[in-house]
Amino acid sequence: MADRNVANTATLDTLRTTYNSTAADVGDITSVTGASGVIASATDIVEAITLMNTEVTGIKTGATTFETKITFADASGTLVVTDATQTLTNKTLTAPTITSGVFNTAISGSAFLDEDGFDSNSATKLASQQSIKAYVDAQITAQDLDFQGDSGGALSIDLDSETLTIAGGTGIDTTGSGNSLTIAVDSTVVILTGSQTLASKTLTSPTITSGVLNTAISGSAFLDEDNMASNSATKLASQQSIKAYVDSAVAAEDLDIAADSGSNIDVALGTEVLTFAGGTGIATSVSGTTVTVASDGTLVTKTGTETLTNKTINGATFNSPTFNSLIATALNLTDSSIVFEGATADSNETTLTVVDPTADRTITIPNETGTLITSASAATNQFSVALAAALG
Repeated sequence: MADRNVANTATLDTLRTTYNSTAADVGDITSVTGASGVIASATDIVEAITLMNTEVTGIKTGATTFETKITFADASGTLVVTDATQTLTNKTLTAPTITSGVFNTAISGSAFLDEDGFDSNSATKLASQQSIKAYVDAQITAQDLDFQGDSGGALSIDLDSETLTIAGGTGIDTTGSGNSLTIAVDSTVVILTGSQTLASKTLTSPTITSGVLNTAISGSAFLDEDNMASNSATKLASQQSIKAYVDSAVAAEDLDIAADSGSNIDVALGTEVLTFAGGTGIATSVSGTTVTVASDGTLVTKTGTETLTNKTINGATFNSPTFNSLIATALNLTDSSIVFEGATADSNETTLTVVDPTADRTITIPNETGTLITSASAATNQFSVALAAALG
């Protein structure tokens, strides 16, 4: 539709004349009368406009009832809708709920404070970044750490500008890592269960279990006296002094011995050896710490069974002896029989027996060679007697 201007003082006729009284310009009245809403009852354009004006006025003043009341400001601009991304300028939000809000450029207002000293101490207002920094810096600068050691008096560290150094003293190391400070003994300190070497130390009444003593020992409780002159019951003696004392004592000792013959002897225990020598029929032997003196096998023992060769026995008494090649002088036999084995050692023997005498009897064997005659044969006996008589 072409632009046309109609003065607000013009009459309806003027409106009609301006729009050429054509439906194409003015529109069909049925479009108004057929509409719904407040203008549905209008029968012409003027009535429709009047009804619309009344409705708009009611909306602006709140006289018209809606499910939600909307008040339009008396100003030009664009309406803000809930689902659009829009920029608000010079707006006051009363008790708003802001989710994931983005605040650009700067913030101002009576609820936003920029006080370096936080003088308001408000629980309902915001503080600026600059005022927070200024306040925190001022508080930290004013803080220090007071401390005191075993010596050196009371000290303090400014927490804002100084560093507290914890240094290790004799035998102590300190190590920092992360937020931890470790204080420990160093390798120069003796710990209870460690294996360490002590140098130039004095131990008072120690208890030493399975101790290992290296290099050398010294001190007033360690004596090196060859003659053990101190004779102490509470001090140690050196190896050299023990050896010297023992060697000297042993060298001064000897063993005095007297024998059946010969002169008495003495054996120096430190330098000489006592020899047990076997004489005739005696042998000596040593095993461990024992010296054994025994027969060398050439002696006759009391209960042993032994063979005597070329022996002359005077005044001896033999009980059931066996003699081989016996030569006896003034032999006196207490038994009534003499048993001859013969050339063969078997169960057959010849026994010479005497009748128990009632007086001393003497049987003389002549000094000649011959065979004794026995009573086994009477003829032999008579012949022997006759022969004996003939021979005188």
